Amino acid sequence: MKPDEFEEQLQGQPLRGIPSEWRAEILSVARGFPASRPRASAAWRPWISRLHFQLSTLLWPSPRAWAGLAAIWLIVIAFNLAAHDARPRLASTPSAREQFVLSLKEQKQVMAELLAPYEGAPAVKPKAPVSRPRSQAVRETRSA
Repeated sequence: MKPDEFEEQLQGQPLRGIPSEWRAEILSVARGFPASRPRASAAWRPWISRLHFQLSTLLWPSPRAWAGLAAIWLIVIAFNLAAHDARPRLASTPSAREQFVLSLKEQKQVMAELLAPYEGAPAVKPKAPVSRPRSQAVRETRSA
């Protein structure tokens, strides 16, 4: 049966009303409830409930993916804690502060070397070109 034929068949049938017993029962139950139920605002909810609500709306699209990501993070943290070296540090290694002070001294020394005046060989002045007529210079290059 095609959709158009089905719609035509439905249009040809008379509409039946709701039985009066059902209507009375439905209306009596509906009258027992208040017209509008007061909704609890977000400000009255405990903070844990609000946190749960926000997390559930955030994680709902793919809870398995988030659970997998949480499991991976737990594994990474477990490996990190297991690999942690519990031995005390040797006293011969310099502390971070000492290393910082040494690096600052080294930087000052490098800066002093870079900013010191250059005491190399004096600059050589370029020789002045011999002034010749231009036509002569062209002839020498052609003959060579």
